[in-house]
Amino acid sequence: MKHWVPQDEVYVYFRSSQNEKVMVIIGNNDKDVELDMARFKEETNGYFRGEDVISGKAYSLDKVTVPAKTALILELEKSAEEDTK
Repeated sequence: MKHWVPQDEVYVYFRSSQNEKVMVIIGNNDKDVELDMARFKEETNGYFRGEDVISGKAYSLDKVTVPAKTALILELEKSAEEDTK
């Protein structure tokens, strides 16, 4: 598990195994917050999107907006070229 210091009332951590990686985002803000995804580059490198395991909504890893008072659990998906490596 790897986690980051909360910023703008948003806490982020990653869990991974050999076959999958999950990004957990916990927003405790009263308004929607757009994450600075550059902070997480070392964990998201090679991945292009994440799918929320609860809602099924897909999020581009270029830009993730966390709704107010919400937690997201994103299963990260590798780009097609990363899958062939």
